[in-house]
Amino acid sequence: MKLFKNVLALLLACLLACPVTVLATENGKEEDDEYNDNYNYFSNWVVTEYSVDRNVIRKGDDVTITVYLVGNKAIESITPITGAFNHTEVVPDKSYENEGIISFSAEYTGVGKEFQFRVNGDQVYFTIHECEEYTQEEHTDQTTPVLQVGRHDQIKPIAKGETQTVTLWINNLTDRDLYDVVAVVSPSGDLQIMDNSVTYPIGRIWSGDVAFFDVTVKAFGEIASASQSLSVEISYAYEKDGILTPGTDTQTVPLSAIASQETSSMTASVPNVIVSGYDYGSEKISAGTAFDLKLEFQNTSSVKTVENIVMTIDPGTALAITSSSNSFHFSSLAAGGTQTQTVNLQALPDAPSAPAKVAVKFSYEYIDGNERRTVTQEQTVSLPVYQLDRFEITQDMSYIDSWQYQESFLTLSYINKGKGTVYNVSAELQGEIPAMSKTQNIGNVEAGRSGTIDFIITPELAGENTCKVVVSYEDDAMQVMTKEFDFDVFVNEMFVPEILPEEDMMIEEPQAKTGWIWIVLGAVAAGAVALVIVLKVRKKKKSGVVESFVFSDGTEDLDGLS
Repeated sequence: MKLFKNVLALLLACLLACPVTVLATENGKEEDDEYNDNYNYFSNWVVTEYSVDRNVIRKGDDVTITVYLVGNKAIESITPITGAFNHTEVVPDKSYENEGIISFSAEYTGVGKEFQFRVNGDQVYFTIHECEEYTQEEHTDQTTPVLQVGRHDQIKPIAKGETQTVTLWINNLTDRDLYDVVAVVSPSGDLQIMDNSVTYPIGRIWSGDVAFFDVTVKAFGEIASASQSLSVEISYAYEKDGILTPGTDTQTVPLSAIASQETSSMTASVPNVIVSGYDYGSEKISAGTAFDLKLEFQNTSSVKTVENIVMTIDPGTALAITSSSNSFHFSSLAAGGTQTQTVNLQALPDAPSAPAKVAVKFSYEYIDGNERRTVTQEQTVSLPVYQLDRFEITQDMSYIDSWQYQESFLTLSYINKGKGTVYNVSAELQGEIPAMSKTQNIGNVEAGRSGTIDFIITPELAGENTCKVVVSYEDDAMQVMTKEFDFDVFVNEMFVPEILPEEDMMIEEPQAKTGWIWIVLGAVAAGAVALVIVLKVRKKKKSGVVESFVFSDGTEDLDGLS
């Protein structure tokens, strides 16, 4: 053991004297050279090796990371630092003065790959290469974020002159992160916020996560009603198509109080009935479809039973109740008890792509001493509604017969049969066929509008040619949609008339002229012979010699007798 410590001290002295990077290993194996630059040398501490309990670490994963640490002084304290990982537990497995093996239980946040902690107050960090950073491209839901706001149970109702700290929570229900979240809280008339500001910066809320913050309220004067509330207005930004888009939401959180005419004893506490959960069966609701909204509500009181409960549903302007009334009656609900009710709803065909607000109002009675009292409370739930994508694109002809170097048309017809606008429609021609313009920007297409997308092509290569038109657009929920259309273009070879060589043309031209000359000369010669014959006959006639002459019609003329 003594020899081992001497050797280790010698190695450590060399490391501290030379600013070199120590190779980290995982599970006893050296990492590739491409990882070496990411391991940092520190003046007091060196991470020589680390290991994790999985091959790939994604956002939200709980992992165990074991770190092998060497330093030039004794290890006294290990303190985690929140960054890419949210630490939950630190366990020093083994320590020999200036070296140790430490296990961390942590949750990966999805941003960055640096693992950080402090040793004796000195910061140590190194890269966890198994991390797979979270990116916005993983999102598939493009609807507006849906939030749920609530509070922890009150220990007791707030009375005149009392101060209470209420813990509120914001639940991000959708598959997207929220940035720069800020909550502005407004109390009901009988309460006052005692914090330095009514604005509460929250920061970032991951998809599916819950953020908590405390609000301190006080009832200074008389309390007119046992039903008090906090109105929470939330502003945030979320990423949509690579751009941070602002959003807002306002919800009301009920609080119980002791009205001034009542006694301040616990028998005067007011039971609250709240919506403790709801389910609508899918991630989002398409306009025009029917669905079931399952509501679960709870009596938060631990001692009082509520009776004669009437729950009234106001579906708002985007939804409608089907197959039932909007009111439901329950005879009683015991202290701490829960009850469920399913409401048949339908999203209206012209409902916009936005969260639909459903107001749930409770009216109930309870016994306070010898008196029966009535309480009315109202809450809101949000349901994501979006318009169906009914933007239709058809291909007029998929097979085109064309000629070389002649213009032809590739045509697509479109019509928006939906109720909402289709945004940023564009088309791109892909392939080797030359075209006048390979990109067409159509822009926004309102509901009911139709038109065509035309590409003018001028093919150059004869034979079979293929090309593709890719049409992209954003639907009413701002989700990017892409459609592809293939075209087969058969290009006929261009006809070229045959042109004879110049030599052949020079030879043939004199031959044509020579032939006509011989015909003319032949005709002149024939005429001369005929003239000689006629002169000869006439000469013989004058000399008195009887000669016969046969004409062409076969008759015979005896010279001198005719």
